[in-house]
Amino acid sequence: MLQEKLEREKLAGDKDVATQVHDTESAAYKLVIGPYEREIYVITMIKIKINEHCAKLASGEASTFGDR
Repeated sequence: MLQEKLEREKLAGDKDVATQVHDTESAAYKLVIGPYEREIYVITMIKIKINEHCAKLASGEASTFGDR
């Protein structure tokens, strides 16, 4: 019975350590990934605008690039 109690305490301690490591890693991930997600979004929007501009020029339409 005492051996089982020690095993449960050991497993509970391992769980606490794993939870703390996960929380730390998760917080670090969110700090690093946030700016990169914004950069990816901006680059994607630029690519869309370039493709729209090129498609308009290819079809003979006047481009609205820089009219804003």
